[in-house]
Amino acid sequence: MKPIRNVKRWKKKIFWYGGLDNFLSNNNLESGIHTSQLGGLFYDVMFENNNADTTIFCFNAAMGKELKDFPVFTGNSMLAGEKVNRVFINDPSLYIDSKLKIAWYAGILNGFNVQDYLLKIIKHIIFITNTKRTIFYGASAGGFAALYYSWFFKNSLALVINPQTNLYRYNRLAVSSFAKLALGAGNDSEVEKSLSLICSRLDVLYSLGSSNHVFYVQNKTDHHVNDHLNPFLENLKNREQVRVIYGNWGQGHKAPPSDFSRILLKHIFKAQSWSEVINSELPSEVNVFDLDYIS
Repeated sequence: MKPIRNVKRWKKKIFWYGGLDNFLSNNNLESGIHTSQLGGLFYDVMFENNNADTTIFCFNAAMGKELKDFPVFTGNSMLAGEKVNRVFINDPSLYIDSKLKIAWYAGILNGFNVQDYLLKIIKHIIFITNTKRTIFYGASAGGFAALYYSWFFKNSLALVINPQTNLYRYNRLAVSSFAKLALGAGNDSEVEKSLSLICSRLDVLYSLGSSNHVFYVQNKTDHHVNDHLNPFLENLKNREQVRVIYGNWGQGHKAPPSDFSRILLKHIFKAQSWSEVINSELPSEVNVFDLDYIS
């Protein structure tokens, strides 16, 4: 069953482009929800144009068990009221089937690679807004997406919360569902092979070198420390461009309070440069959020 699509609930101006090429040829994006369709999927982008030289891209984490109307745009409180363009991207692959709750902004449907086409959308927005500073933000699956897309943009910065970095090391049932629905895996034996059709290992990607910066926020008791963070750091070529913040926010895959992310993002936004903020002291306001240590 396909998920329910209800764009009007956002009460924003809606722009429909049909094919993606029509969106990519539009050089005057207004604030609102911009939708293209490609390979049977909707590419929904909520854009807030503040004529700024900084743009933040926000990505969703996995969907919960409760049925949600699509598109979903999370991170609306991040940098709200600041002089920044804000872009919220719904995961197109979640339109494939309502049973699919996590897709990492990846997938291949009818021959169209979601990662490739989202990258084109992001590049276009950065170009037409004349963005000088780019931030990518996401948690968990959205953190995977933020890390992935940030890698392509020199001097961009990714703020990620408990991200996955290697889909081969994530929950087998979730990955299997994704592979069968979004990558065409016919059975369990084809799951691992199908993951090679997309970028599914960020530890390998970042081992090639990177020109972006990363704030990597990780709950200390999360299994993601051993399965995703440590292998990522071990393979990292440019370690000086990554700042890791460990916290104690409960047992397991727990995110910090949303106020922590808002304060840290504002601290990042106010910095003169990403290389400066990566090495600077954190604002004193974050000390109330039970940080463990910073490396």
